[in-house]
Amino acid sequence: MSLRIAPERPVAVAALALLGLAAGYWLLSGVAAIDPGLPSYKAGAVVRLEAAVPQIAAFEKFHVNVDNPFVPLQDRIVEGDKIRGVRAPRPIPVAQQPAPTPRIPPRTPAIPIEPARPAWAPPRVTALPANAPECVGLLAPDGK
Repeated sequence: MSLRIAPERPVAVAALALLGLAAGYWLLSGVAAIDPGLPSYKAGAVVRLEAAVPQIAAFEKFHVNVDNPFVPLQDRIVEGDKIRGVRAPRPIPVAQQPAPTPRIPPRTPAIPIEPARPAWAPPRVTALPANAPECVGLLAPDGK
């Protein structure tokens, strides 16, 4: 009679031993934190900055169409020229003919047409072939 050892057990014991060694090394080998020393600052003194905002002129000199970036450029140029006294080119008027309105005939009410129903034909009863399966009984759940 030979004694056979399953290969899973020695592998599991070796894996647990390696796990224990790794956990022991992790617990016992604490890494010392590096001391950066006292904080220091070797630059000049901190200076606060101030922004000089230009003063807004009186509203008589401000025109929204000249200075507004949301107005299209062509409109700003024409309005700006009128304000500054420069003669803006006049657009040439073009006579436009109104488009003729199409004549739509009056609607007639729609009359639904029902399709003809096919004639009903009762199913034909035919004799079963000799090798047809035979019904012996029925199965019902819960004994019903």
